[in-house]
Amino acid sequence: MFSRFIIPASLLAAIGLGIGGNWVYSYQKIAAYKTEILHLQEFCQSVALTPTFATVREVRDGDTFYTTSKAAVRLIGSDSPEICKTDSKGNLKEAGCVDEAGAKAATAFLKKLIEGEEVVLVGDSVYGDEDFFNRKLRYVYIGDTMVDMAMVSKGYAPVYSELKKTAKFYDTLKKAEATAKEKKLGIWGDGSAEKLGLQ
Repeated sequence: MFSRFIIPASLLAAIGLGIGGNWVYSYQKIAAYKTEILHLQEFCQSVALTPTFATVREVRDGDTFYTTSKAAVRLIGSDSPEICKTDSKGNLKEAGCVDEAGAKAATAFLKKLIEGEEVVLVGDSVYGDEDFFNRKLRYVYIGDTMVDMAMVSKGYAPVYSELKKTAKFYDTLKKAEATAKEKKLGIWGDGSAEKLGLQ
């Protein structure tokens, strides 16, 4: 089903039919895009996962965002510092709330990376579809960048403490976290990790 649907839809987007009917891509770019999609299909089939496309409407914080279809998505692999919730006017929803150390930087990075962009959402077979808060649990990709990995490797977030050791990317994410610590990137170098009680 995925093979029959995703390639035609992706190629239509690639040649511009999905953005106003303008033929804005060369044949070389179309071929490269098709190759990328086929590679993604092969990966997803190899781990028995079903990817879906989504457009990011709004980034909530460094590990949660909302799609244009109003779904809430939680990154599986990373756990950014918490940022206070605000209303549409920027007022705190919880009086006296204080952002955790590193929260604003993590949120700003994720906003710049994916807000307003189309991403690919991939589940992990060791998890259910959603968490307790009804957020979709997904690894997130934009182009060839795994967003969870970017958050961890650049020091904006540690690996999610609840990430199961049997999860597909557990070892890779933990290695990226160790490297970020060693290089003192982000929270590991600005004092945030200590304030967050991270080792």
